[in-house]
Amino acid sequence: MHLRIKKHKALILIVCSAILAGLFFTCAAMAEDTASDTAGDAAGSEGVYLSLDELADKRIAVQEGTVIDLAVQEKMPKAKVNYYNNTPDLVAALKANKVDALGCTEIFFRQYLSEDEALCMIGEPLQVMDIAYLFPKADRSRKLSGEINEYIKKMESEGKLEELKDKWIGGSEDRKTIDDYSDLPATNGTIRYVTEGLYPPFNYVREGKDVGLEIELTGEFCREYGYALNITNMSFDALMPALTAGKYDLSASGIAVTEERKKNVLFSDPYIQDRIVIAVLRKDADKSLFGSLTKSFNNTFIKEHRYRLFTRGMLTTLLISVLSIIFGTVLGFLVFLLYRKGNRIANKITGFAVWLVQGMPLVVFLMILYYVILGKVNIDGVWVAVLGFTILFGASVYCMLKSGTEAVGAGQTEASYALGFNDRETFFGIVLPQAARHFMPSYNAHVR
Repeated sequence: MHLRIKKHKALILIVCSAILAGLFFTCAAMAEDTASDTAGDAAGSEGVYLSLDELADKRIAVQEGTVIDLAVQEKMPKAKVNYYNNTPDLVAALKANKVDALGCTEIFFRQYLSEDEALCMIGEPLQVMDIAYLFPKADRSRKLSGEINEYIKKMESEGKLEELKDKWIGGSEDRKTIDDYSDLPATNGTIRYVTEGLYPPFNYVREGKDVGLEIELTGEFCREYGYALNITNMSFDALMPALTAGKYDLSASGIAVTEERKKNVLFSDPYIQDRIVIAVLRKDADKSLFGSLTKSFNNTFIKEHRYRLFTRGMLTTLLISVLSIIFGTVLGFLVFLLYRKGNRIANKITGFAVWLVQGMPLVVFLMILYYVILGKVNIDGVWVAVLGFTILFGASVYCMLKSGTEAVGAGQTEASYALGFNDRETFFGIVLPQAARHFMPSYNAHVR
């Protein structure tokens, strides 16, 4: 009976999910059909705020780790600054009226405006900034930065850098073609390039492929100088720590040159200039819940097959979860077996290590693993996550086994020895089966 109820619940969940998916796909299609009709009208409308003075004490959204934060605080010291992880989150917050305006760069805004007619830009720029490559402070980096500076000068003198800017900044997406740089020969080694992947037109993912001005510029440099190219995407606020830890050779993601950053990294010569601006909603922007949902769903999941990124993320999460459970169970069991045979000092050290791992915030633990312990090791972040969650789950399994076996009376062990069983037979045949009744509910809860 209980199994039948579970099956009915699963069937209801699948049907409801299918209905919601169909509804959202329908909404997305409607939004795409109506977008072209409203774009012309929106292009000539004004924003809900017309000047920086009107925004002096309003809520301004900025991306964490950028110089936009400092520019906003300098120009509008009374403004309430809200921080978000990436630029799509900024736009979503503005449309949901969680903030009154957002700070971004002019090039990014003009690129996004071609996709979204609900935004407009206030004409007063906050700051002009130079955009350049970043390198860790290492001997190899000086050689690499010199080569990139040489390549940038050559591109400028031949007019090719300007052609690249014209190609990627504004205009139709059809003309923004790019070669595949994943199979370049590693004549002079491989460049590990880290970027955000969410910052058009500099770098973004289109149909599962990294594209953008910086991607093409870096790829063509690698082709000319005999390097293979390995591209990694991560959140903007993690780029600098990953670079300074030596995990990557260079980074470029519309990053501004500042004196503060020069203390930690090397910069190339600037390859483009940009301006920090403020964007607001247009007065006639569609603020209805239905309109917001359809446009948001279309931009997030449908456009450029972005649902593939979510699918890939789900599969990666599943991989990390399954491997962590398997390896963590084995690790916890082995540590517990050593604990049973260990001396008092070794067991005290084991107990302290378990306490430290379980008491440390998860994000801090993973960052220590990735940037400190494995800082000089060329390892994918997915496997660092598997290792981290394996250690955490192993610590939990160790504690469950310890508490479960302690719940079994000492008389069981003594009786087993009296009957002639050795230590291994006593533990696996007598103690562990009884302990399982105590720790398995907790183990199942952790797995779920």
